[in-house]
Amino acid sequence: AASFAKGSVENSRLTVFDRDTADGTLTYNSEVEAANGRFVWAEISGDGRHVYAANAVNGGPSAVAVFGRDPGTGTLSFLQDATLDDDPLYVAISPDGLNVYAAPNLTVLARDPDTGLLTAGSTIDDRADTILAISPDGAHVYTIYRTMSTNMFENLSIYNRHLAVDGIGVGGAGFYEEGETVSLSIVGAVDLSRPIQWRKGGVNLVDGGRISGSTTPNLVIDTVEVSD
Repeated sequence: AASFAKGSVENSRLTVFDRDTADGTLTYNSEVEAANGRFVWAEISGDGRHVYAANAVNGGPSAVAVFGRDPGTGTLSFLQDATLDDDPLYVAISPDGLNVYAAPNLTVLARDPDTGLLTAGSTIDDRADTILAISPDGAHVYTIYRTMSTNMFENLSIYNRHLAVDGIGVGGAGFYEEGETVSLSIVGAVDLSRPIQWRKGGVNLVDGGRISGSTTPNLVIDTVEVSD
């Protein structure tokens, strides 16, 4: 049997079931209870070693609760509450395991792949984006915006996701709305005396139009588009 914990839960408890891999039936295994608030969504890391649960606390500090998971038994052990400014309703883990995203008030947190612990991140968008998903290749984050007064889903937002490569990062990388001006800069241990070339999809960028600084440490994209 394979043990797992997944999905939205009730009564402030995160419940673990054993799954029969032959017929898909579930058998109760164990549960953990929220010290405060309620668990409303949970996700398992790709390596199966950690579980992240959105813990909404009315009138108090809400958090993404982090649990260690025993791969053999599926049982959970509490590790951390990564506090947020607003009640999380959804969490999503990037395919590379380096980030956990929470919504609404889209927030990105850095994840340590070894310990599973989260580092406080930044709020990217303070709208009521209540549905959250990450593309399988980890390149994009998708949210759907809900108007609270009408409870209607209205806008789908798409964000590019940027990462450091071989210890060389991109300063200013993050989430941008279409139409904004984006400024990116090279940071890290890189020899700036060597030629620099910014690329998109393996193709060299060239200065002109909305692009400037394509061969310098600082790239500027004016009036950014989703395709960028």
